[in-house]
Amino acid sequence: MSQKMLFPDRLSVVIMIDRRVYLVLADASLETIPPSLWSDPIIRKHSKKKKKHPKYIILDSLYHGSAIVNSKLEDKEKRGRPDIVHQALLLAQDSELNNAGFLKVYIHTIRGNVIIVKQNVRPPRNYLRFIGLMEQLFELGRVPPRGDPLISISDKSIGDIINSLENRFVVGFSRRGRRISSLKDFLSRIINGYKNLVIVIGAFPHGFFSEEILAIINDLIALSDRPLTTNYVLCRVISALEEILISP
Repeated sequence: MSQKMLFPDRLSVVIMIDRRVYLVLADASLETIPPSLWSDPIIRKHSKKKKKHPKYIILDSLYHGSAIVNSKLEDKEKRGRPDIVHQALLLAQDSELNNAGFLKVYIHTIRGNVIIVKQNVRPPRNYLRFIGLMEQLFELGRVPPRGDPLISISDKSIGDIINSLENRFVVGFSRRGRRISSLKDFLSRIINGYKNLVIVIGAFPHGFFSEEILAIINDLIALSDRPLTTNYVLCRVISALEEILISP
């Protein structure tokens, strides 16, 4: 991890409208069915039912669990859970942090795609509608198909996107990270010293960050010695940031 951070001795009052928070839902368990699974009987049955080729269907353990378990997919313990992304995206987009204009969300998928989510997007509450939207996104590269895209797939890597941000600091959250005494104080110090704060939270059920993600992280932080859900970590982080940036 690069780039050392120097903290001021005292926390200052932080109400800074020029600050920006970027949320990266990293190694997200969101992908279409990989080619190596297309011939699996479970996949073929589901494909026939949906009247879609497997390459246009989102991999979901709810329907494809046995195919994933019996496969030779790399990092298969991290795959087939698009519901994690759905819940996290709802939480992020509904937040006051987003409504106040501080937040921008990127979804970095397990296959390395980067999905750009516009600030005014309100994802479908219904999970099946969300899956339909994601299938359209992976097929067309953008949603909606015409006009100004609300959600789109970038042609840049997550490293290129994050490295293009000036005066940035990138914080990842994992139980393998170092413990801190106060999340709010920690984030306050970063916001005092940097214009762009990047928050990296894993959006997968088990495992650890990929090397691609670890390469962009400056500091890896643990909120607990136990594994925590994506939404729990996201709730903690958003709540702390709202206190720092929005609360009077």
